[in-house]
Amino acid sequence: MLGLLAICLCCRLCLVALWITDGLADGISNQVVKGERGQDVWLPCDVDSEHDDSPAKVLWYAPAKHAVTKNTDNKHNNNQNDNNNTALWAFLDATPFYMVEDTQRRGIWNGQHAIGISWAGRASFSVARSPAALRIAQVELQDAGTYLCTVAFHRGALRNSTVSLVVGVSPGVPAILTSDGTAVEGRIGPFLVGDDLH
Repeated sequence: MLGLLAICLCCRLCLVALWITDGLADGISNQVVKGERGQDVWLPCDVDSEHDDSPAKVLWYAPAKHAVTKNTDNKHNNNQNDNNNTALWAFLDATPFYMVEDTQRRGIWNGQHAIGISWAGRASFSVARSPAALRIAQVELQDAGTYLCTVAFHRGALRNSTVSLVVGVSPGVPAILTSDGTAVEGRIGPFLVGDDLH
C-alpha cells in the first residue's frame, strides 16, 4: 500500500512540476503571502477533505535555491536562463524540507514531524490554524519564492497547492553623506530645493 502511495505521489508531483513550467493548471491553487525580513510568515495549506477523509501526510517543498537537488548532468541543469525549468527540476529532484505524517491514524495534528536540518528552529506546521499553515520564523530575502504543499489523504486523494512568498525590506533611516563619504549628523541647512549639498 505504501509503495502504491509513493508511486501515486511521484506521479502527482511530476504533474505539478510540469504545471510550474506552463502556468496555473486547473484545480491547483496558488496564493501570495507577503512578509517583511526578520518577521514570521504563515504559508497556508488546505488539509480539509471534501470527501470525509483525513490527511495521511503533508509535504512541503522549498524553492529551488533552498532545495537539495541531485546534480545530474541533464540538459535542464545547463540552461541557466530558463528559471521555470530550474524550478521544475528542483521540485522533481528535491526531497521535502518539511513533512507531517499520520502514521497511527490518530489525526494529522498528532502526526510525526520531520524537518530538514537547515529549517530546524525556523519552520513549524500547525493544523490549529484555519487553513493549516507552515510558519517560517524570521524570514530572510533568500526565503522568497514559490513553495509547494502536497497533502496525501488516507483514501488516496492528493491535493497540491503553491504559495508564492514575497519578502520585503523596511526602509531604514536615511543617511546624508558628504562627497568624501563622511556621515553628516545633527542639523544642516537651511537649504533651498535644488541646492547643491557639496
